[in-house]
Amino acid sequence: MPLHAPHPDASRTLWLRHARALALVTVAYNLVEGLVAMGFGLSDDALALFGFGADSFIEVGSALLVLWRLQ
Repeated sequence: MPLHAPHPDASRTLWLRHARALALVTVAYNLVEGLVAMGFGLSDDALALFGFGADSFIEVGSALLVLWRLQ
C-alpha cells in the first residue's frame, strides 16, 4: 500500500484499494480510541470521557458502512 494517494489518473481499482485501506485504518484506530477512552472514563468516573469513547463506536459504524459500500 502506498503511503500517499494514487495519482488522479490512476485506475479505479487502485483508488478503491486505497479507500478500503483508509477505512480499515479508521476502524482500527477508532476501536482502540473508543476502548481506551471508555475505560479511562469508567475508572475516573468521567462521563464526558466515556461519552467521547462511545462516540468513537459511531465512527466505527460509519467506516464499516463505507467498507460495505466500497465492495
